[in-house]
Amino acid sequence: MNYTNMMVLAVFVALVAGLIIAIPEIEQQLALADKEVGQMGICIVGAGGPCNGDSNWDRTH
Repeated sequence: MNYTNMMVLAVFVALVAGLIIAIPEIEQQLALADKEVGQMGICIVGAGGPCNGDSNWDRTH
């Protein structure tokens, strides 16, 4: 194996190792993002809906 191939392999191994180390942090960030995502809807003044405090909104009104 020549010097160039060894360097490419070393960089590849370093990148893979970095990704493996980062996976728990990535999973934690994704879990936090999932908790922050809320239901989106069209807000109409005076209407019941997710924007007007109706937490049981089922799109029937």
